[in-house]
Amino acid sequence: MYMAVTAMHALRTGTKFHVRLFTTMSKDLAVLGVADLALVAFTFTAYLHQRLVTAGWLKSPLDVVMQHLQQAALFALAALFIYGRDWPWIQSGTLMMHAITLFMKMHSYTVTNRELAAVRPHGMMGACENSRRC
Repeated sequence: MYMAVTAMHALRTGTKFHVRLFTTMSKDLAVLGVADLALVAFTFTAYLHQRLVTAGWLKSPLDVVMQHLQQAALFALAALFIYGRDWPWIQSGTLMMHAITLFMKMHSYTVTNRELAAVRPHGMMGACENSRRC
């Protein structure tokens, strides 16, 4: 049905697409890119967190608490930024879905390293530094 309406509109007006949709999609596109880049940069805190764990500065209960605080901060930053910008649903949905994806990546990275640390004394990081087989 939507394709038929779009085709009729294109025949009547001579345009192939609704300009309003592209205007809505491109609203604050540069700001969305910068916000998305900031969220990606924030995910590197998981790497720093794991470096603290492998160095022995963070132990098990504090380690898990810090992990959950980092992941909650990721969601809070994304939600506060979306709320403050008053974006349409396209930008809001894009940024929040990417925040969810980054959350899953951070969680997977920290949990995998925690499980490997139980098997290997140095986890993933530094496991092959002193080994000749790697």
